[in-house]
Amino acid sequence: MRILKEIRSGDHLVTIRELTVADMRQWWADVQAGIGSGDPVDGGLFDDISLSDVARMTDLTADDMAPMAPSELRVVVDACREVNPDFFRLQERLSTIGRLLLSGTSSAPFAPSSSADTAMSGVTQ
Repeated sequence: MRILKEIRSGDHLVTIRELTVADMRQWWADVQAGIGSGDPVDGGLFDDISLSDVARMTDLTADDMAPMAPSELRVVVDACREVNPDFFRLQERLSTIGRLLLSGTSSAPFAPSSSADTAMSGVTQ
């Protein structure tokens, strides 16, 4: 059973959900398809999570988040990191692989049979 955690941030009671493997696969498919808001605030407000990712991990919608202060959202983001450490590790691995591919480095820091190879199997260059 996946983890659910309720927190209070400002006036909001927020439920954070652990992403399932299917959720993470859908997230990756959305990234590859370029699905996102395209809003620089959505993708740039926090270092390692977009507001779209926050919505994916919580019961907050974009409309719910719009009036929230960054300090209120940071409380939610911290809880998302706590409940979804595997997502953030996956995201970091994929980011590392992407940087290596873009730099032309031929040897990735992963063994050929690693899970990262499976995660990257759908990547197009």
